[in-house]
Amino acid sequence: MTTKDAIWFYGQAQVGDVFEVNNGKERVGPGNGFGEWNLSWNDWQGKSALR
Repeated sequence: MTTKDAIWFYGQAQVGDVFEVNNGKERVGPGNGFGEWNLSWNDWQGKSALR
Protein backbone atom coordinates (compact mmCIF):
# COMPACT_ATOMS: atom_id res chain seq x y z
CA MET A 1 0.00 0.00 0.00
CA THR A 2 1.35 3.39 -0.84
CA THR A 3 1.66 6.04 1.84
CA LYS A 4 -1.06 8.08 0.12
CA ASP A 5 -3.43 5.08 0.09
CA ALA A 6 -2.61 4.27 3.71
CA ILE A 7 -3.42 7.83 4.79
CA TRP A 8 -6.74 7.64 2.93
CA PHE A 9 -7.57 4.26 4.48
CA TYR A 10 -6.68 5.46 7.98
CA GLY A 11 -8.98 8.45 7.50
CA GLN A 12 -11.88 6.25 6.34
CA ALA A 13 -11.63 3.17 8.56
CA GLN A 14 -13.46 2.88 11.84
CA VAL A 15 -13.04 0.48 14.74
CA GLY A 16 -14.72 -2.79 13.81
CA ASP A 17 -14.40 -2.38 10.04
CA VAL A 18 -13.63 -5.66 8.32
CA PHE A 19 -10.69 -5.79 5.96
CA GLU A 20 -8.56 -8.42 4.27
CA VAL A 21 -4.77 -8.44 4.02
CA ASN A 22 -3.33 -10.22 1.01
CA ASN A 23 0.27 -11.37 0.71
CA GLY A 24 1.02 -10.44 4.30
CA LYS A 25 4.08 -11.84 6.00
CA GLU A 26 2.71 -11.99 9.54
CA ARG A 27 -0.28 -13.69 11.16
CA VAL A 28 -2.19 -12.26 14.07
CA GLY A 29 -2.00 -14.52 17.11
CA PRO A 30 -5.36 -15.43 18.68
CA GLY A 31 -4.29 -14.26 22.15
CA ASN A 32 -3.14 -10.74 21.38
CA GLY A 33 -6.55 -9.04 21.47
CA PHE A 34 -6.91 -8.53 17.74
CA GLY A 35 -7.16 -12.11 16.52
CA GLU A 36 -10.12 -13.57 18.36
CA TRP A 37 -11.75 -14.30 15.00
CA ASN A 38 -9.13 -17.04 14.64
CA LEU A 39 -10.99 -19.07 17.25
CA SER A 40 -13.65 -21.62 16.40
CA TRP A 41 -17.24 -20.70 17.30
CA ASN A 42 -17.22 -23.22 20.15
CA ASP A 43 -13.97 -21.80 21.56
CA TRP A 44 -15.37 -18.27 21.23
CA GLN A 45 -18.55 -19.22 23.06
CA GLY A 46 -16.48 -20.94 25.73
CA LYS A 47 -15.02 -17.54 26.67
CA SER A 48 -18.47 -16.16 27.39
CA ALA A 49 -19.35 -15.24 30.97
CA LEU A 50 -22.85 -16.58 30.26
CA ARG A 51 -21.68 -20.20 30.00
